[in-house]
Amino acid sequence: MGAPYAGTLGLIAFVATIVRSALHGIDAGTAIVTSVLYLAVFAFLGWLIGNLATHVVVESVTGSLRRELAMRETLKSSSPTASGS
Repeated sequence: MGAPYAGTLGLIAFVATIVRSALHGIDAGTAIVTSVLYLAVFAFLGWLIGNLATHVVVESVTGSLRRELAMRETLKSSSPTASGS
């Protein structure tokens, strides 16, 4: 999820900075340099947020699966058919 977030946030920051610069009458060279800087900063933030989100989702799903498997194992071991009768 990191790369899509990085691309999206970076591009939004770039376009927003270009539009803001055009509205305020800032020259094109300064606007482009500033836009590239914001693109890099927000792309990094997007990458960081995306990777954090991936980690949170994976940990949540892993924990849920482990709890479910432990519950099934407990039920399986406590059932009368598990003793081999």
